[in-house]
Amino acid sequence: MFRTRGVPQGSLCGPFLFSLFINDLPSACRHSKYHLYADDFTIFSSGLASEAEAIISRVNEDLAHISAWAADNGLSINVKKIQAAWIGSRGYIARMRSVPTSPLILVGEPINLRDNIKLLGVVLDETLSWRAQVTATANRCFAALARLRRHRDCLPRETRLMLVKSLVFPHLDYGAGLLADLSSELTTRMERCMNAALRFVPGVSRFDHITPSYVACGLLKYRRRRDYLALCLLASTLRRGGPAYLARRFSFVHRDAPGSLRRSQLELKIPWAATSYLQNAFFIHTSKLWNDLPRDLQARYHGETFRTYLFAYMLG
Repeated sequence: MFRTRGVPQGSLCGPFLFSLFINDLPSACRHSKYHLYADDFTIFSSGLASEAEAIISRVNEDLAHISAWAADNGLSINVKKIQAAWIGSRGYIARMRSVPTSPLILVGEPINLRDNIKLLGVVLDETLSWRAQVTATANRCFAALARLRRHRDCLPRETRLMLVKSLVFPHLDYGAGLLADLSSELTTRMERCMNAALRFVPGVSRFDHITPSYVACGLLKYRRRRDYLALCLLASTLRRGGPAYLARRFSFVHRDAPGSLRRSQLELKIPWAATSYLQNAFFIHTSKLWNDLPRDLQARYHGETFRTYLFAYMLG
C-alpha cells in the first residue's frame, strides 16, 4: 500500500516536517501571545481582574482562529486535552473566582478552568508557588528510588551512582532555572529528595551526615546544583544569542555607562524589579549569580569548557 501523504510514525524526518507543517499556526493568534515548542502550543493573555471578560473575549477570538486553521489543515483538536487556568497573585485569583465570567470555547465546546496546568513537563499552579511541581518531582524521585532499592544488594557502588545520576537527578534538574524562588519549605523537600538518592549509593542511613557522601561522589548539593544549571543555561544563551525570548533579557554593562571603568565589561545589567516575585525571576536572579563569578571564569563563556570550569569553581 502506497502513501500519498504524511510520514510513518517515528520516522527521522517526521518532527522536522511537522514543524514546517505548523509553522504558520502562530499567525492565528491576533490578540494573544504564544509559545510554540514542537507540538506543544500555548497561548496566553494578561490584564487586570476588572478586565476578565475582555481577556476571555480576546482569547476566544484567537481560539476560533485556531479552530479554523486546524479545519483548513485537516487537523482535529481534542478539547479534553486542552488545559486553561488563571495565573496571578492570591488576591487576583480570589477576585477572578468571585466574579462570574463567560467560558472559554474551542470547537464549540467549553474549556474547564483548572487550579494548575502542565506545560512541557512543568506543573504551573495558579499562584506560581511551585508546590504542585515540587510534589510531582518528589513523587517521581522516590518512585525511581523504590525500584532501585529492590536491586541494591546486587549492584556495585559505581553502578548505583550511575543509576541515580541517570534515573533520579534528571527529575530534580528539569526546569532548574524556574525554581530560584522556591520557598524554604519547598527547597528543603527538593534537598531531601537528592539526599535520599545519594544515601542509596554508599548505603548510609538517614541518621548519618550526608555531606561526606557529596564530597566522595564529587557532587553539588541541591541549591548549588540548581544555580550551576541556571548559569549553564545563561552562558549558552549568551554564547548563541538564543532563544530570543531569553537572550533579549540580558545585556552587558555598556562601556560608557557611569562607573563602567571600575566594572568588568562582562558584567550583566541588573534590571530594576518592583516586587520580590520579579527579583527572583530567572533573568534577574541568574544575572546576579553571573556577576558574582570570577572575571576569568566569565570570559570562558564562549568556549565549551565553561561548564567544566564552572562546576570546579562551584564545587570549591
